[in-house]
Amino acid sequence: MSKKLNLCPCGSGIPEKLCCGSPKQINIMLKTFNSPQERQELLNDIDLSREFNMRYRGLFEYYGKDLIAYKRIYRNDKRVNDFLDDFSYYMTDHLEEDCPPSWEHCYPPFWEELIFAYIPLVTKISPQKNETKQFLTQLKSFIHWLDTRVGTSWASVVNRYVSEAASPLQQCEDLFNQLFLSQFPNFYQDDWNYDQDIENLAQQIQTQENTLDSIYKITEVSGNIVLLTELDTQRCYPVLGLPCQSLSQGMLIDCILGRKNEELFWSCDFTQCVFPERAEKYIMFV
Repeated sequence: MSKKLNLCPCGSGIPEKLCCGSPKQINIMLKTFNSPQERQELLNDIDLSREFNMRYRGLFEYYGKDLIAYKRIYRNDKRVNDFLDDFSYYMTDHLEEDCPPSWEHCYPPFWEELIFAYIPLVTKISPQKNETKQFLTQLKSFIHWLDTRVGTSWASVVNRYVSEAASPLQQCEDLFNQLFLSQFPNFYQDDWNYDQDIENLAQQIQTQENTLDSIYKITEVSGNIVLLTELDTQRCYPVLGLPCQSLSQGMLIDCILGRKNEELFWSCDFTQCVFPERAEKYIMFV
């Protein structure tokens, strides 16, 4: 995975993620058919893959048929659908050209990155705070099925990583929920206005005379002061306002820090993700 430190190209001075967003790219792929039946099979696969939002490129990769076959078994299971949505995105978008060429080539680092570095990226805010637990449960079930279907033997590797990740991932999910809800306290209200809250947040960030958008490691907690070390530069920043009782040394926070010139301490103004320390090896700055 990579972390891009970019301000929006529109010139607003606001991080791209809070402004216009990243530019979209469109790729075209041609497919020839040997028979009407083959064409119909692809159309059926497209219909099914749409239910879990798999990109069209996945239809022509080795994993596409297997994800669709698994979906066909659990057609009406929302938990399976949510898992396939996230897992297919890991293959088609997150890994992109680095996606392994076959299930047999999905070596342990592939699964380690999925569990420790990717799951936090797709963790949603929920009252139950059980998003990571559900993903891990679905992953174990899928891998057991996949090993039986294609003859691989990744279940033991995945089960070991799941066992090691369950506790730190849950702690990250809990902290992410805390930080997000402190920044968007009206999130659970029926009349919550997402666009208005984002606009208010962007304006708040603009009032800060110093802003930093990056990923930071928690290196020290002293009273109500948290020392965050920026992964790319190794510079340290003292931060106030974080829920110290929920922090553990080594956790990684992807956020925007802000500070006025006359202030000594920074504040965490927008949180995008919280990772366990083990995700650090898969974070690259470009």
